[in-house]
Amino acid sequence: MVGAPEEPLPATPAGAFFGSRVYLGGSAIGSPKEIAEMLEMAAKYHIKGWVEERPMTEANKAVLDMEKGKARYRYCLVNEKNIQELSN
Repeated sequence: MVGAPEEPLPATPAGAFFGSRVYLGGSAIGSPKEIAEMLEMAAKYHIKGWVEERPMTEANKAVLDMEKGKARYRYCLVNEKNIQELSN
């Protein structure tokens, strides 16, 4: 399963796991192997994230905008020098 379910998981007796080599685990980001596979696929198919770069000097404003729901994509704070280099 990717992501958290909207509904609570049903109660399951612990005995259902005994002797069957089954385990239940969770991760907020996936295992290292899954992360590596995802990054390999993104590189292979040239998949890039949608980001909005904001100058580091606007960090506080970016947080306020995010709290107001104004962020359309992921905010990435960058040094202003890097923004100028990328635009040239």
